[in-house]
Amino acid sequence: MRVENKTNTFQDIKRGVGQGCVLSLDLFCLYSEIIMRNLENHPGIKVGGLNINSLRYTDDTVLIAENKEDLQKLLNIVEEESRKKELNNKKREVMVISRTRESSKCDIFINEVKLKQREKFKYLGTIISNDGKTNREISARTAQAKINFQKMKTILTNKHISIETRKRALQCYTEPVLMYGCEAWTISKQIQNKLEAQKCGSLEECSGYLGPQRKQMREF
Repeated sequence: MRVENKTNTFQDIKRGVGQGCVLSLDLFCLYSEIIMRNLENHPGIKVGGLNINSLRYTDDTVLIAENKEDLQKLLNIVEEESRKKELNNKKREVMVISRTRESSKCDIFINEVKLKQREKFKYLGTIISNDGKTNREISARTAQAKINFQKMKTILTNKHISIETRKRALQCYTEPVLMYGCEAWTISKQIQNKLEAQKCGSLEECSGYLGPQRKQMREF
């Protein structure tokens, strides 16, 4: 342990850690890398000329393919290699991203057990929808930004705090929540108006400009 730039002797951790052992995550990543290398020459989807058949972040893994046959092959390989390493994949679901409902059914099996098909799922904090659109994710972001604003409302609307400080707090505390992952969004005019309305509404409450004073707020 290091305290005030001084390193003392080793100490026992008596409270435990989330993974049971501080080495657990590193060991899992090591095993996972060995398993996933077996997929390197198998088809996935083309992104910028590169073949991508998996997305991985620590223990969150997504397998990707253009059709269910290729996806089933990928899953079979991962399942077989995981069994050899005595790793247990507990949460297993499947989703088809398609513009047409006719092609959205996908029967994928592990050990003759059919996987549950989802219309949406959350990956790394972002909602992925089966229609390929980001409307659900943006709606969730808008709702969470409103919740964050309410938690900080006593500060953000406090007239004893300068308006610039309140504005800065608003930008630091609610906007990152609202705009998280926006680089990957598909924006329509309707969605753009919804986001602008959310930001303007927060500014109105923060600045205290309501009703007839909205023109002043927009200038602010």
